[in-house]
Amino acid sequence: MNDAFPSEFVARFSRQLNFFLDIEESTVAASALLQRILEQRVALIGVGAVGSWILRELVQLGFQRFVLVDPKPLSPADRTRNALFDHTRIGEPKVVIADRYIHSQAICPETRIRQIPLDIDTDVASLIGDDVDLIINTADEPYIGATSIKLSRYCIENGLPLLVAGGFDAHLASLSEMIVPGQTPCSDCYAMHFEEALQDWKPISHPIIDRRRGFGGLPSMSAFAASAAVLKIVRLYSEKGGDVEQGRGEFLFDKYDIDSFKVERNPNCPTCGNSMAQQPHEN
Repeated sequence: MNDAFPSEFVARFSRQLNFFLDIEESTVAASALLQRILEQRVALIGVGAVGSWILRELVQLGFQRFVLVDPKPLSPADRTRNALFDHTRIGEPKVVIADRYIHSQAICPETRIRQIPLDIDTDVASLIGDDVDLIINTADEPYIGATSIKLSRYCIENGLPLLVAGGFDAHLASLSEMIVPGQTPCSDCYAMHFEEALQDWKPISHPIIDRRRGFGGLPSMSAFAASAAVLKIVRLYSEKGGDVEQGRGEFLFDKYDIDSFKVERNPNCPTCGNSMAQQPHEN
């Protein structure tokens, strides 16, 4: 296995190569997993409370080719949950700070940054380019449900995997959902599922009436959501990873328990229904 990479790569990734060996059960497959990680180009939409932690862990894993999208500058409030916070960089674009981090840590970094928002009218291909292998959505504005549906439709059409990260709004320790064309439900499937499942749901009043300054949260909850997301990405690229998990889950702090449920592909979905599903993107 050590002969597959230059010495600096072996020294850097020895621990995870050993971990990959436990997963893949052969040195060839473990080396191939690291090689896939090194080669993937990831489009990360949002470098905030969850996206910044995902980025840190991906770079530590060996990912080094990124397209970073975030319109916002670093603010004083980001010190509580942003994994890349630097008080000397307040006011600088988050994508610039994230780009600097990648170039300080990755062995052969290759990045593009876009300081513009993803909204309903955005052309996804123009935003991220046509050479990405995986899209990660952590953008909670204007609403992660809307941005995820937009990205999901693009990914189904182009045969790309999409990870919709957890940790959004009030669901700060939620698990992500991996959308793989031809294998898993798409974001439209999830939307139809919740439209039916929650048709009789009544919201419970919250003790904090004015929440314009945002939802409360802990950095550990953001890190939890990000770590769960990164493990799903490793599973996606692993030969022994098995079927991609279909569904959602959330760590409930007050009960110290994980609540999870499964969502099936909807055969009548206009985006990924049986007659329209695309094959998974080749890695």
